[in-house]
Amino acid sequence: MRRQRREPATRRGALRPQRRELGSLTAEDAPAWALDALGPVPGSTDPAQVVARQDWEHRAGWAAAYRELVGHTDEHDPLGNAPGKGRIEHGVMFRAAHEALALVDARAEEANLSDGALRARVRAYERELAWAPRWVEDDLAAAHQHRSRAATDATVWAARAEAPDTSQEDADRLRADAEGARAEAARLAERIAELEIVDSARAAWFTYTAVSRDNAERSRTELRARGVDPDRPDDRTTAPEWLAVHRAEQADRERDQPITEADVLPDDHDQLGFPRDEPGRADDPPEVVETAVPDLRAVSTPEATETADPPEGGRVLPIDESTVAVRKAQATLAEIAERQAADTAWAEADAADREAAEAARREELTRWSTVDSESTASASAGEDDALTREP
Repeated sequence: MRRQRREPATRRGALRPQRRELGSLTAEDAPAWALDALGPVPGSTDPAQVVARQDWEHRAGWAAAYRELVGHTDEHDPLGNAPGKGRIEHGVMFRAAHEALALVDARAEEANLSDGALRARVRAYERELAWAPRWVEDDLAAAHQHRSRAATDATVWAARAEAPDTSQEDADRLRADAEGARAEAARLAERIAELEIVDSARAAWFTYTAVSRDNAERSRTELRARGVDPDRPDDRTTAPEWLAVHRAEQADRERDQPITEADVLPDDHDQLGFPRDEPGRADDPPEVVETAVPDLRAVSTPEATETADPPEGGRVLPIDESTVAVRKAQATLAEIAERQAADTAWAEADAADREAAEAARREELTRWSTVDSESTASASAGEDDALTREP
């Protein structure tokens, strides 16, 4: 029996489009997940960008093919969680799409951490977001644009007022408008100076929290590879909940345990079992811990640009919003300075401790060498006496 010739995949509407076609469709639609992962779509008319567009479509095609294979429809998450170990075909496609999009990958360190430790890293960066200064790049650009326009209007209107063919009434109106434009330009110059402070603080915060951000992103990747959604609050266990369960279990276990003589502490020992007259124990004053100063991460509110997508384009911020942004930026810079000072002090103390331990070690080795030399000299002298002694 003669086999029927199969039509190409592009002619059979029942089959899914091929990966190249999916890449082209993705470039035309430009979904949010592709733009976030690959950036803007290069142009197709400029010959210099043809190669860049082909590479963009090639990389997007892998992700689009995997999304269609597993039915992933999230608008911002390009791939979602990794498939299970038993789904070999899906796993191969996931790794290929993951590599094509150059997404953040987990290291061996994250693979050895527990789910709780990974969640802690994610939560740590979420707390850092609370004291992040406002993102004002677009607002700063809008302020520069409005200031330039106001300065230009002031110059043009002042020149028109001095023109010989301008009536006195129009000249007075133009001079008034020019004066108002100069005042507006001066006000915007002050606003620009404030926004530059916020922008500098934002850059300093972004640099200072780079390690926490990288750890959080890699931890999210590892959690999703394990099938755990870090943004789902249903399966989270808070520290108070864990502590309550632990104390209840401990109380149930100790309720039925017999009390022996080993459990009774002597009168000269404290509740922790240490001698009361031992240095550094109960008789020493407790270390003073700074608790009156509130934690900036606890009292700050995350900016709207951190919890949602920022609006397209910028605007000139009102005076009340810019004032709040400047205050938070100043608090951020002060927090960074205090943390850096504390880190420096800790590093210096640690270096001093290491140097002291090394000096003690050198002194001990010197003492041992001296003792060994004296012992060797004594033994040699004894042997000499034994050899020269007459029978």
